[in-house]
Amino acid sequence: MLRRTYNDHICRFHTDAALAIDRVKQNFAHPTYVIDCRAAESENAIYALPVGGDPWIVVAVKVRWFGLKKRVISTWYACPQAQLADELKKGRQIFP
Repeated sequence: MLRRTYNDHICRFHTDAALAIDRVKQNFAHPTYVIDCRAAESENAIYALPVGGDPWIVVAVKVRWFGLKKRVISTWYACPQAQLADELKKGRQIFP
């Protein structure tokens, strides 16, 4: 994850999600859904982790080149149950 993204975006606009970074890291390899979001050039992993009263958290993962090809968390935010269907329609479902 980029420190600038964490400080400038997540802490400012998604304060509840900012506190969930440890839970995201622990569950990173076990998403509930993964969506290929071509518009943002990322893969959105959706986890069943409650954050700030919302039952889901969406984590956008991008491929970056830092000497080697790496996957980097671009951003993440809490998602209410009513918005889950919209998140799943953002692109092709990769997993499950």
